Amino acid sequence: MPKIEQQKDRLIVELNNNIKEIKGIEKKILELLVTSKSEEILDDDKLINILEQSKKVSGEINLKICDSQVVETQIQENRSIYKPIATRASVLFFIVRALAMVDSMYQYSL
Repeated sequence: MPKIEQQKDRLIVELNNNIKEIKGIEKKILELLVTSKSEEILDDDKLINILEQSKKVSGEINLKICDSQVVETQIQENRSIYKPIATRASVLFFIVRALAMVDSMYQYSL
């Protein structure tokens, strides 16, 4: 189970890095659109390359989002296995804790 948690953390870090990269690419696109002349927009190779790069990165991000959703469902399934055990353990804890109210002997004997 820790491997799945590590995988989820890794996917989140990669996703954040890709989002930063997309924001940088968007900034470059806007700068090129502002500085280019209206007749030359379709002929600007640099702008077209940046648009293609943006499309590629957004596709990668979409795949990683799908991967992180799969990992998240696996984590939730693994966690749900332990819920009954956690419930029983918490009940036992509070019962043992309440025993001290019955008699102080139970406070130290357990």
